Amino acid sequence: MKKIGVSRDQIVGRLMSEVLGAEFFEIVKPYAMRALAGESVTFEACFEHSAGEPSFGLVNYSPDLDSESVGGWVHCCRVRYHRSKTSGRSLALEPIAAANDV
Repeated sequence: MKKIGVSRDQIVGRLMSEVLGAEFFEIVKPYAMRALAGESVTFEACFEHSAGEPSFGLVNYSPDLDSESVGGWVHCCRVRYHRSKTSGRSLALEPIAAANDV
């Protein structure tokens, strides 16, 4: 899991693995590589929200096509669920997590 809500200064000039952390980077790396190959990919990921609560989001990486080549990708994440503060878990996530072996 990785926190969102980091400042631009905490991102610019750093490796993706430094910003995301090694564990989370290994999760998203295959999707990033597919985007760099020109494919638009969508996946679900669990990460830590800036408030410190685990969240579940739908992530899309779309290639940034520069005439004939891919110059990078555009990242878009929509938070879908937050864990319940009272129970420490989200019942809505359990079927999704089980289906995705999370």
